[in-house]
Amino acid sequence: YYGEDKCREAEEMLKKELVISPSNHVAYIKLGFIYTGLARYQEAETILMKALEFTPGNVDVYWELGVCYRNQGRYQEAETMLKKGIEIDPGNHLLYIELGDCYFGQKLYIKAEEAYKKAIEMYPFGSRGQLGLELCYKAEKQTRKNENFYRNFVYNYQKLKEIVVQRGIKLVCVQYPMRSSEPLKNIFEGEKGIIFVDNEKIFKEAVKKESYAEYFVDIFGGDFGHCTAKGNRLLAENIVNVILSEVFKK
Repeated sequence: YYGEDKCREAEEMLKKELVISPSNHVAYIKLGFIYTGLARYQEAETILMKALEFTPGNVDVYWELGVCYRNQGRYQEAETMLKKGIEIDPGNHLLYIELGDCYFGQKLYIKAEEAYKKAIEMYPFGSRGQLGLELCYKAEKQTRKNENFYRNFVYNYQKLKEIVVQRGIKLVCVQYPMRSSEPLKNIFEGEKGIIFVDNEKIFKEAVKKESYAEYFVDIFGGDFGHCTAKGNRLLAENIVNVILSEVFKK
């Protein structure tokens, strides 16, 4: 059922299995995996903690809890679980990859780089560690360029606003999905007549309700990526709704 993306049926079967065999830790782990994928994080955490009662040394549980916590931005808890898993199985490259993702999400690029390198050392044929390392290098390079980039970005945005306003056009500033619109607002602090489209709350709620993969095809932005068709529709509808409300008062 899970292989056919029938998560509800898979959940029902696993629950029936746990009625028959309430100490079956594999069923708990699989159920936790499904809940994490569906962004039902509280249920995932509860069921995975139950799995630990029956199999306290199982690294799969620690890995899945790490994923569950990282997806919620609970990085310290994710790190704790992943390091516990590494203590038990120091040769598990998947734990290091997830630890790298955890650090990357916090923009701790040097630590993330170390974790990805460790994973590659253990399993040089996997692409996930190489991809993580590449993203780290790009992020570190970008960080060094940020100061000059931001100055140019601010100048260009303000110049654009000047041109648009001179022509009697409303300036609508749209933030990336999952990101706060506050940085855009700071560029025009104190200025009136500018419309800001916040795509942080609406995307975070959508991802939490369904899954990250429903709305993004990659993670090139660290906490967001290029949108799927569904993500593009959500983005477009949110922009339209803000324009209708702020410009046309509808």
